[in-house]
Amino acid sequence: MPSRTVTRLQLDVEGLAPRLVTFGPVETNRRLVAVALERGVALFDATRPEVPARRITLRPPGSTVENSVSQVLFSRDARWLFLRATGLDDVVVIELGPETGAPVSASINFVAGGTGLVDLELAPPSLGDSVLALYAGIPEIVVLDARGIEDNVRRLPLSQVMGAMERLSDRRVIVWGPSVAAVWDVVDGRSGVATLLGTPEKVTISASSERVMLSQANSATAPGVLTALTVSEEPNRLRLRTQPIQLARKPTASAVSVDGETMFLAVPPGTGSAQTALVTVEVRTLALTEVLLDAPVVNLFQLSSSGVLVAEHSVNVLGDVSLVPAGATERLSVTRLSDFALTGDLDRPEDRP
Repeated sequence: MPSRTVTRLQLDVEGLAPRLVTFGPVETNRRLVAVALERGVALFDATRPEVPARRITLRPPGSTVENSVSQVLFSRDARWLFLRATGLDDVVVIELGPETGAPVSASINFVAGGTGLVDLELAPPSLGDSVLALYAGIPEIVVLDARGIEDNVRRLPLSQVMGAMERLSDRRVIVWGPSVAAVWDVVDGRSGVATLLGTPEKVTISASSERVMLSQANSATAPGVLTALTVSEEPNRLRLRTQPIQLARKPTASAVSVDGETMFLAVPPGTGSAQTALVTVEVRTLALTEVLLDAPVVNLFQLSSSGVLVAEHSVNVLGDVSLVPAGATERLSVTRLSDFALTGDLDRPEDRP
């Protein structure tokens, strides 16, 4: 296995600890990194950490209040940086210069589209320099031009105010609220709506099949519900089909495979049992398999190089995990490792003295 080196960078943020760190797309001669601060954002080139960072304060015209950043989004070509900030309805749009070897230049603008900005997503590539915005004050999804050109704005009216948004593909976006989900093809304008059994707590996207898996809220009538949302096309609209899967209890953790074709859920034990069910869901067919683990699970991760699923059992500084081979259904195939920071069970051979 090839060795790697780590370069440490200390960034003076002139305030409290950073809130977010977002990497921009890889460019020919640089890769920008945005660090969200208490009162603004700092930009630096990860390939040239010796170059001083550019620090940008968020202060709308006429305001004396500095707003903290809640969301950071680079455009696909790293020409634009879109920000959502506390106390601001406007999308903060920063046009970035092409500099390498020097602090990046930045021109800031505030683009209005509604009230109560709650989420941002990249618009489809065919729409050019634009961003999708979702607001708590208006039941709409809005496409905003990065330069603030009003003629380029597009809007999709919704039946109710939605709470979150995520890209479904390069041209479609899904939004959801307490009891409704909607999908919008931003390019051709078609849309579709589906009624949900409960409030989504976690949304997992399978871009390869354009299927959405919604883990829904716990309730007396539905202890745990996983709803598969499938998008199909009709000439003038999109049709959304829902397929609910009843679970014994609400999952404590979930993960999705690298290819988006498989979802993993940790379903906690019932009364009088210590075993957690690790459920595997095939996204396209909704086929279910499970394997039992010895302890509750707080986190799930998949090792992309091997397909092995790692289930973390507790917040143990010395480590407590189960390693589950892909597709396993037998408990005997599961390996549990505890206190491996002391035992070295997970060390690579070349790391051992």
